Amino acid sequence: MDRDVDADPEKNMKLEMIKKCELKEYSHPVILHGESGSGKTSIMAKVAKLSETWFPGSSVIVRFLGTSGNSSSLKDVLCSVLRQILKINNKTLPSFVDLGGDFLYLTQLFESMLNNYDPSQTLVILLDSIDQLRSHDRAHLMNWLPLKLPTNIHLIVSMLPETNGCLQNIRYRLIIEQQFIEIPVLSMNTSDDVITKICQLKNRRLTKPQRQHLMELFVKCARPLYVKLLADRAILWRSSTDVKDFKVGPNVQAAIDMFFDYLEKKNGTEVVEKTFGFLSASQEGLSHTELEDLLSLDDETLQDTYLYHLPPDPDNIRIPPSVISLLMKDTKDYMAFQKSGGKKVVGWYHRQFIEVARRRYLTGKEGKNMCQLLVDYFRGTWYNKHKPLELYKKKKASYPESKRGVPDQPIYFHKECCNVRKLIELPYQMIKCHLFKDFHDEIACSFEWLYAKCKFVSVSAVIEDLKMALTEMDAAGNIDDVESYNDIKIVKQMLSLGSDSIRKDSSNLALQILGQLGLGNTSSDFIKKLVTETKEWSETCDISLLLPLSQCLPPPDGYIKTMIDAHVWHTGDEYDQDFSRVMHLQEHNNILVVLEAVKDHIHDYLSVFDMNDNGSAAFSEKLEVKGTTSVYRPVMNDKFLILGHDKSSDNVFQGGASGHDQLVKTETFAEVNIPNRSECVAVSDKYVVYSSLTQINVCTIGQNITAMSVTRSVQLKVKPEYLVISPDNQFLVVFSETSLLVLNMETLETLHTSVDEGFSFGSSKLPFHALVHILTTNKMLFRGLGYTDGKFINMLDLATGEKDYSIQHWEHYTADIVSIHPSEKYFAVGLGSTGVTNGDNDKRWYIHRITDGQQVSECTKEFCGRYGVTCLKLFGTDQIFAVTALEFTTLNEIYIFYAGTVDNPLLEVVPCQSLKGHSMEIMQVILSKDENTLYSASQDCTIRVWDVSRVVNEFSDTYLKNGNQLDAATAMEDFRKNMKTFSTTAVKISSDNRSVLVGRSDGQFMVKDLNDGGTLYEQIYGKTVTHILMSKSGEEIIIITKMDDIIILDSQSCKCSN
Repeated sequence: MDRDVDADPEKNMKLEMIKKCELKEYSHPVILHGESGSGKTSIMAKVAKLSETWFPGSSVIVRFLGTSGNSSSLKDVLCSVLRQILKINNKTLPSFVDLGGDFLYLTQLFESMLNNYDPSQTLVILLDSIDQLRSHDRAHLMNWLPLKLPTNIHLIVSMLPETNGCLQNIRYRLIIEQQFIEIPVLSMNTSDDVITKICQLKNRRLTKPQRQHLMELFVKCARPLYVKLLADRAILWRSSTDVKDFKVGPNVQAAIDMFFDYLEKKNGTEVVEKTFGFLSASQEGLSHTELEDLLSLDDETLQDTYLYHLPPDPDNIRIPPSVISLLMKDTKDYMAFQKSGGKKVVGWYHRQFIEVARRRYLTGKEGKNMCQLLVDYFRGTWYNKHKPLELYKKKKASYPESKRGVPDQPIYFHKECCNVRKLIELPYQMIKCHLFKDFHDEIACSFEWLYAKCKFVSVSAVIEDLKMALTEMDAAGNIDDVESYNDIKIVKQMLSLGSDSIRKDSSNLALQILGQLGLGNTSSDFIKKLVTETKEWSETCDISLLLPLSQCLPPPDGYIKTMIDAHVWHTGDEYDQDFSRVMHLQEHNNILVVLEAVKDHIHDYLSVFDMNDNGSAAFSEKLEVKGTTSVYRPVMNDKFLILGHDKSSDNVFQGGASGHDQLVKTETFAEVNIPNRSECVAVSDKYVVYSSLTQINVCTIGQNITAMSVTRSVQLKVKPEYLVISPDNQFLVVFSETSLLVLNMETLETLHTSVDEGFSFGSSKLPFHALVHILTTNKMLFRGLGYTDGKFINMLDLATGEKDYSIQHWEHYTADIVSIHPSEKYFAVGLGSTGVTNGDNDKRWYIHRITDGQQVSECTKEFCGRYGVTCLKLFGTDQIFAVTALEFTTLNEIYIFYAGTVDNPLLEVVPCQSLKGHSMEIMQVILSKDENTLYSASQDCTIRVWDVSRVVNEFSDTYLKNGNQLDAATAMEDFRKNMKTFSTTAVKISSDNRSVLVGRSDGQFMVKDLNDGGTLYEQIYGKTVTHILMSKSGEEIIIITKMDDIIILDSQSCKCSN
């Protein structure tokens, strides 16, 4: 949505259009699913017809998806449904609403129109074959489908159970089993009725023996598609036809094979083979004209076409259009029309037809030849060129100067009209033909191609082409052209890294190429060519661009995979709030859920980014309450997310959530209804436990997770601040400000109590989740309570209430972060945001053995910073690695450390790599379950995705030799060489334009000559230079440091005048 306009709905008509009323009573959509050929489409058509009887006076909207040019894209479908709703209500679309623009706004408008539909009218919407939608706009995630509908609206969608994940995704969102209807096996009587109906439509009748034979065949495969194939063959019989000679396979695919045999006999083997081969080899189908062109280019098809007469035009030999028309007529019931690149294309409706056609016609040499002909066609190879033809089968003739009348295939027809069909089909066909060098030269390293496809298709489509090429090259085995492979990989990484920027404006492609690769790139001749083409385009295009002169962005061969812009931080009064959990990764579908605080200056949002599509924004859900500070998934249950809120009194006054935790469903973000307000929430695989003031309430998780009832409660003498359930559901641990209670989960009886008599002293903004961990052994590792005990890390046996051990590292500070290694053999403990007390700046972090608390490793002060760490996480399987980020540093780097193996930890951790890129403090890091990918969220309002597996592999290959023998000295030396200890913080051009003034984070000030880059003057002030100014006269230079010192220099001599 356009956030540049006023965010107040009363002043912004676009926002007014998507306002929804509160539904006191509502219904849910119905999900119809069944195997391919089970009759879903027939049922949906019957429902559409019967709706007029079920709901007299109702309006019915039906869309059979994937069957027409305007029904294959979700955006097109939603636009057409919205326009039909407006027409039903005799309304027009306001001029300020652009349905073809923001897709997120389109989905919100769709839900709002349904939500506000006239309650006195009934509306039925039927969307058949959701799985047939293209993957554009993430249609298969199903997040666009409204789950709450007014009771006068009935929405039914149908889909295949296993295709594109549609059914699985909607099941995650709609956990009400009665809304799902599975189509059962077709009965004998129903099959008999279907055959009778088909015969009546064709004015045909079957004899009793013929009908009986069909029924016997039906028993072998009770699928409607199978019945349709049988009936279509049977209506060709005469009454005297002996059914014993009728051959058909025992399943759908065998029946399709027989159907193709029949078509080949009727229309000619070559025509059928090539027509179905070209259709099945294409990526998105072919138009009638494209099919005619391709068959005209195929010499074998022409040989079979001109057996009994010669071509009418010897200079321009074409296949007669009637050849294709007759074949299409015979197969029209099994074909679907779609839209691709602005053209109406035809393709198979049932995927079984695609599978059979590919097996029959696209294997071996013939299949490769057809793919090659597709490449030649979309390249425009034969445009206005001679393609000799020698007829030799029956009629004999030679046409050495003949042409085939196929069109030219430029990338642009004219300036704003692009050949999108070429952009879609040519890369796919090149890859399938293993023309990797051609793909590299003409597509991967061509700015014209990359820009056109980013602008007129999508940057995601370009990345998919490049990924497919790399995958096919890997599968092909020996790569003869390593340089081409590396160039394709670099371009793919470059686009992935800049995809978020390019999605917003395709002209940003030039910025990404020049910024990431640089004008002086020396990687290969073709990458140089790509950079040169980019620069030439940027100098001649009519778009105002601010482009870099040299590499200034992270390079594509670095550790960053991609970047996402997200409002995870906002300046203001939030400094004391906990923003250490602003993102959560859903592993099952690779979706990143991000809390965007005050995204539109009014509301908080939960935004979803599709990591399968390089972090593209999927949708954004507005939260009803303000002050949301965290989002996280309970350790033992992936059906829920917990939203934490600011506990400050200011937030309560402003209408916030007053520190209450909210429980929401993972897939829909719909709040789970539980009695009373939940101040703290804990969730296991079996229970939801929450507190209301001093009362603990327990709900048992059943089938309906949207509404829960309390099964038991207990009143405590203290107000809970944090709740945690043991992995085996045996214990509930309750933390208050000064006490710890262990309760029996079944009875809520208090088993053990620990009370700190001193005053409570919170050491940082980090919450309990970073300080409390219950192991699978029912041992709990936690930081003590209060000022004194808060300096200790304790191991408590929940069964006995006895402490196994307590450890202390700091005299003046309390621990803020505890991280458990996946093996549960070690834990790390560190300090979070702290100042310097009594001159103690020792902020080292340590690794301990879990069994006895013994220290096994530590990080030296050199890599711990002055103010502690914001993040500390252990990872690895047989080895121990750690990832940290420092508090209050100017470099804002992420450090990866090696701490030895599980069997043999190092006494001191060794730095592996520093990940540079964020410009402000890092708030949170999370690792994917496979530990290959690291996600970091920063106050610079970006999320960066890092290839941490590459860091680990490079370190292991370089410094771990002969069975994990570490060359620590070399590793440390190399790390220090590459370690940057400062950053540029201020820049100013002198008034005479002859020099540049530079200030750095380490306090150094320099004057450099703009002509040769030489240093004219330098001075170290010991404090970060934040601003550099010039007086109006140009005679004075004003330097301001981080401590607000003001230094005035003479611009000529650089001597201090004040």
